[in-house]
Amino acid sequence: MTLRTTLAAALAAGFFTSVSALSAAPAEAAALQSEAPATQPLLEATIADLRTGEPDTSNFSPELAEAVSGQQAMVDQFFAQAGALNDVIYQTSQQGADVYLVEFENVRTVWAIGMEGETITALAFQQAPPPGAAGQQPQE
Repeated sequence: MTLRTTLAAALAAGFFTSVSALSAAPAEAAALQSEAPATQPLLEATIADLRTGEPDTSNFSPELAEAVSGQQAMVDQFFAQAGALNDVIYQTSQQGADVYLVEFENVRTVWAIGMEGETITALAFQQAPPPGAAGQQPQE
């Protein structure tokens, strides 16, 4: 299963209930940030590692490691266009995964990371609507 297929399956299953509902108001964002789960530093490290083009997948499930390896060219292209990482903001937890708004210099994305013990079993991302889009609260 590829990252794209994994993401499509997650979306079809309603994993992201609504991307527009995942952007908290400024006061709520501050409260959410203080409640961010332990997956946040792991997600930040995973994103940094994926950017290298040769990620260490030793803490990924075998299926996820294979999917990431098979999609590395797409991931490389994404990071080449995304620019620098600006912010990672915890949004919610759904169906056993933690969901984050991840803002890069040139794109806003929503990432989901799922864990079983110390193993990353799910990792997916999609582009988020721009701030101010229908249903979005502007971030301050």
